[in-house]
Amino acid sequence: MSEPLIIGIAMRNGATTIGRALASIFAQELIQRPLEVLIVDDSSTDAWQPEVLPFLHRRELRILPVACGSAWATRNEMLRDVRTRHGRGAFLARLDCDDELAGPGVLRRVDQLLRRHDPDVLFLGNRLREKGQVLDRVNHATAQLIERPYLAQRLAGMADGDPSAELPSCNTVIRVGIPFQYPSVPSAEDHWLAVDLLMRPGNVRRRFDEQLLWATYSLSGNLTAANRKAIIYRESRLALLHVFRQRTA
Repeated sequence: MSEPLIIGIAMRNGATTIGRALASIFAQELIQRPLEVLIVDDSSTDAWQPEVLPFLHRRELRILPVACGSAWATRNEMLRDVRTRHGRGAFLARLDCDDELAGPGVLRRVDQLLRRHDPDVLFLGNRLREKGQVLDRVNHATAQLIERPYLAQRLAGMADGDPSAELPSCNTVIRVGIPFQYPSVPSAEDHWLAVDLLMRPGNVRRRFDEQLLWATYSLSGNLTAANRKAIIYRESRLALLHVFRQRTA
């Protein structure tokens, strides 16, 4: 049997958006491998349960309550749960509770890529939505990301606040059997993990699909907005650039 694909949704107070995220998953074309949708609820205080109710009959859906208090810890709890239940034999993809898959054929195409190329990490692209409007800018998962000078340029742009330099870090499908976890940083934990995966030795098989878009990501989420207003948003990106330069010196 093919390794299952788990879509992990880390959620805290997602009542206004979780229904749309789930609808985008369960509207997907059928795939050959087993599919699981794992909502990891980090102590939500809003009324998100009615929004999930229409999907509770789906056997693919699993809900895990946790009390972590941070995005990185919640994602690591998600990873721990998947590894406990599936061992090394599963792929984990992520979707924020205020985002949605980019189209109904996304999972079918991902399944095909995993079967054809058997990567440890699959990097995909995304669209962006701000204030209800999908932006023209598309963040493609270019294979140039594995080139150190190009990656350094992108990280420097991120540290300077250039939105077009942001890495497509949220759009990864990762085999849970490879050693990784989210770093304990208050912002940009996805970027930190992506950079670590990009810098791994050649025994970690990476694949980039420069055309396939994984999701339409919201730039108006509560956590994203709070991080952008806070100093930690830029400090985390500056720290990531510093660590990258140290590792490549």
